[in-house]
Amino acid sequence: MEADLRQFVETLIDLLDPLYAEVVRRAELLDQPPAKIAHEMGVSERTVASRLGAGRRALLYLVMLTLQPPSDA
Repeated sequence: MEADLRQFVETLIDLLDPLYAEVVRRAELLDQPPAKIAHEMGVSERTVASRLGAGRRALLYLVMLTLQPPSDA
């Protein structure tokens, strides 16, 4: 089940804006700290924090859309 959940999350991360996807993938799937992400990407930790916050919100929205039952239209 854990492998299925990871694949689900990876699929949704791939749908994010690439700037957000890279940061979310590194933080959530690779468990990298923001300082390391910032250093390797050549951006500030503040930029990483901003992108991570926006990326997580977008990911949550995609999860909610995916799990929402279809409407009776």
